Amino acid sequence: MAGYQHASHLANKGFAPVLRILKNVGQVTRQVFDRRPVYYLIHVTGRCNAKCGHCFYWQEIQSSSDGVELRLDEFEKLSQHMGPLLLVNLCGGEPYLRDDLPEIAHIFCSVNNCRMITIPSNGSQTDRIVAYAARMCSENPNTVFRFAFSLDGPRAMHDAIRGVPGLFDRTCQTIREVARLHDQFSNFAVLTSTVFSSQTQDHILDFLDWIEHELPGDQTNVTFIRGNPMDLETLQVKPKIYDQVIAKLKSRPGTREVNRQPDALVSRSMFLNTLDTVVEANKTPDKRCFECFAGRKHVIIDRRGDIQPCEILENGQNMGNVRDFDYDIQALLASPRAQEVVRWVGEKHCACTWECAIQASKLFDRKQWLSLATRTWAVRFADEPAYA
Repeated sequence: MAGYQHASHLANKGFAPVLRILKNVGQVTRQVFDRRPVYYLIHVTGRCNAKCGHCFYWQEIQSSSDGVELRLDEFEKLSQHMGPLLLVNLCGGEPYLRDDLPEIAHIFCSVNNCRMITIPSNGSQTDRIVAYAARMCSENPNTVFRFAFSLDGPRAMHDAIRGVPGLFDRTCQTIREVARLHDQFSNFAVLTSTVFSSQTQDHILDFLDWIEHELPGDQTNVTFIRGNPMDLETLQVKPKIYDQVIAKLKSRPGTREVNRQPDALVSRSMFLNTLDTVVEANKTPDKRCFECFAGRKHVIIDRRGDIQPCEILENGQNMGNVRDFDYDIQALLASPRAQEVVRWVGEKHCACTWECAIQASKLFDRKQWLSLATRTWAVRFADEPAYA
């Protein structure tokens, strides 16, 4: 009887999402096997209205008034050479400071049929963010959007870390209002992201519980501090606490209401699989423990149009500027300089705990596919599924 009830339970949940996943396998597989990059992290601006000590991008923020960020027409030219895309991260600085952010997103959705777009934000501009989120979801129904918002601790602590009085309350309001868009759209998820640093580590476990119970987010993420932050003291972290954080995140497969988009299921599964590797990478900081696809399948475009394999490598690994190649990024990536950088990465001259690079390894490394598929199946049919 128990087995029959369990089977009925699965049937009632429906296999439609799994069938949609299988239907999309051919397209995704072609993109994964394509030699071109299909995962771009694009710094659309260097401008930011926060002053975070843990920020690795602070030097770009300080020089962001130089007016050299890529224009909308340049993104249009660039997109013509990219081909179909799986993932795009439109980041900053604070990306919502760009008046044309919805237009930028629409370019990659319409020209490149991008399957998923992530937009991280400090959540400070509630009205604009809600309006832009609704517009992007409406104009691009075939793309899954992940609207991610930073929260680093309780009210006073978060505002102090970010250097903006009142930011905590505005960010929480933004999260709640964007989450209400679930009544109108199914092609998005709301994420919260907390930086694990010396500033957050002593209160982060309790704060993750607070987020879980008080905010309507669909997924809670933690990012390990990286790069060369403005405040070097923020690098002084306690690995044992980080292990506890990861254990807490992994113990929470069930989150609140979110769409059943197949891409969202896979995204959640990639996140869970990534946690194990981040822990391992944290324990062996001088030795890479995953196959990195930086410069091959995963590429960074900074606000000036410079191409890099990774956002935390030194500037010496710059592969070139798209403006010098008439926006033909494939020609740039085939250049001797770019190929030299790809070889350098392939020879494991670098190692990191950067979650985006690790997630890319989970997606593009064929040795990881069975584990990813198993996790996706488990997420979909868990007793308390991550996507209810």
